[in-house]
Amino acid sequence: MASARLHAAGDPDAARKHLTDAVALARSREQPFETATTLRAAARLGENPSALLTEAYELLGQVGAPLWRFRTRTDMRRARVPVPDHDQAMAEGDQLLATLVSEGLRNRQIAAVLGLSPDAVANRLTRLFARTGARSRTELATAVLRRSMPAADW
Repeated sequence: MASARLHAAGDPDAARKHLTDAVALARSREQPFETATTLRAAARLGENPSALLTEAYELLGQVGAPLWRFRTRTDMRRARVPVPDHDQAMAEGDQLLATLVSEGLRNRQIAAVLGLSPDAVANRLTRLFARTGARSRTELATAVLRRSMPAADW
């Protein structure tokens, strides 16, 4: 991957070969999370981000990595790659946001983690409160920690 980045500007053919080699090596090691992160990096440098990002997104779903799936969805939107199952993606985003709230993070901290503005976090929290019926961060955090909110409410 490092070689592909190094050659990206000066020698696109060499960069493509190194990208192909990096992806093949990652897949051969059969470590889903590491493969997904390699695929995301390759998508940023490569010519076919759609297939790479979609595969990375699926792998991250298999290993239960909601933050990385959120970041991959962001990459997919930037690359104009459709995100599969919009409703599930929304639910995962809500769960991630609720989990970050339950860990005591404030809006600025959540914004930094998710790569959003604090205003975007505030808007998402407002919508999450409306969907879940939670009236406060404390109520939301309590529901997450007790696992008392049904997944369908996310």
